Amino acid sequence: MKKMALVGLVLLPGHLLAAWFPVANLQQTCTAFDLKEGVRLEAFCVERPTFRPRDPANYPISMMRRTSIDLDQCVGEDPDGNLVFGGRDFSSQCHSIGFNQTPVGPMLYATCRSDAGVEVDSIPLNLSRGLSSQDGQLTCSSAN
Repeated sequence: MKKMALVGLVLLPGHLLAAWFPVANLQQTCTAFDLKEGVRLEAFCVERPTFRPRDPANYPISMMRRTSIDLDQCVGEDPDGNLVFGGRDFSSQCHSIGFNQTPVGPMLYATCRSDAGVEVDSIPLNLSRGLSSQDGQLTCSSAN
């Protein structure tokens, strides 16, 4: 008696695929970060990531989307003047805003005014922990 196996393939729309296989952070979906005007982060992000994450720099440009996000939508400052996710309008209390791409992720830094009125060099904020890419669009992560 022969044994047979049934193999099926299910194709899912992008939004369902993202829900089942969430992207861990920006480094798996975006590349070529740039900070414009101190608050607008630009990047090229993969519109339809594959099941097997790979370096976004290795995706063909046809799978990438140029995108940006106003960081004032996602980033604020705590009472000590450090940058945090979940707040808003950090740029109203901060200056000397900068950005570096590092091996652990894209880092945002600034000099901010604490609630006590003291200027503080903020601890660099890893943007991979509070931003994500959904269908190639930069968004504030829900898990801030």
